[in-house]
Amino acid sequence: PPNVASARSVTTLRGLPLEIEFDPNEYIGRYLYYRGIFEEPVVAAIRRWAPPGTTVVDVGANLGQHTLVLAHCVGPQGRVI
Repeated sequence: PPNVASARSVTTLRGLPLEIEFDPNEYIGRYLYYRGIFEEPVVAAIRRWAPPGTTVVDVGANLGQHTLVLAHCVGPQGRVI
């Protein structure tokens, strides 16, 4: 896809009430810009395996999409480390 004029963008993750800020000209940012979500099968697995109230450990490091989804899933009674 062509570059986007802006180096900053905010979108609502497809299917979730969560917003994420990203650079639409980076690899993962392009997915978010054009598709609204990155690694959709991983996000679906997170939603199945992280019920409310649980504690999860996120050892990744990138934009934070998975961390946002985990925090949403475990809710205020859970924890994301």
